[in-house]
Parts: sequence; structure tokens; C-alpha cells
Amino acid sequence: MLTNYKCISTVENKAVLVELGIIDNLLEMSKVETYPVVFKLLGTLRMLVDKQENVASKLGTNSSFIQQLVRWGYTEDHPGVKGEAIRLLAWLVKHSRSSDVMRLLIKEGGVPQLLNMIQSEHQIMQNEALLALNIMAGTVLGKVKI
Repeated sequence: MLTNYKCISTVENKAVLVELGIIDNLLEMSKVETYPVVFKLLGTLRMLVDKQENVASKLGTNSSFIQQLVRWGYTEDHPGVKGEAIRLLAWLVKHSRSSDVMRLLIKEGGVPQLLNMIQSEHQIMQNEALLALNIMAGTVLGKVKI
């Protein structure tokens, strides 16, 4: 029987994992090219980003990681990897709310993927894309010189 058991919330668990260095370990795993592993990796990162502004900002300002996400977003070899990569782009915008993250996504070609995500058959993905694009439009697109 557990008498001194303390229930820890999901947000607290995420914070503990982040403090223990899970983000750097997962970023190292982004070099793996096995799609089932990448699929789980992206899902894990997306869950860690949820309600974690510092995590979203750290991932979203990592240029090589964003480049890799954009590449995975164009893959036709694994639909799950493609979907998770684009969803993670949207979640980085949503949870970081950082203009630096948004500028990097624009620079590295993430906007066309968010636009394509609007055409998804899944309404939740459509909503995620629209939300990310709205946040970007309100935050950085007005400051972009054309």
C-alpha cells in the first residue's frame, strides 16, 4: 500500500523531464533515419512542447532541428512522420509565441507546410494550422518586408 504517494501532474512531470535534459537527448535522436522511431520521437517532442513555452522556444530556435522538421514534413515515405512533423511546427508557434521561432519557421520554409496542413482530412490538424498561421500573421508577418 502506498501511504506517502504524491500524485504529480502531467505538467510537473514534463518539467522534471526537461530539467533532467530530455530535450537534448531527444534532439540527438533526431539524427535517426528510421521512420517508426522518428514518428515516436516527434510525438514525444510534441507532447513535451504542450504548455511548455521554454521547450517550444528551445526547439523552435534550433535551426538544424527546424530544417529537419521541414524535410520530414515533405516525406512521402511515412505519412505519420509527415503529419507529426507539420503538427510539431504548428505547436512550436502556438506554445512559444516567440517571434524568433516564427521568423525561423518562415525562413526555413515551414509556412507552405502549415498552408498544406489546412487541407488535411483531420479537423484538428486544420485547426492547428489555422491557429499557428493566425498567431504568425498577428505577430511577425506585419513586420516582414516584401
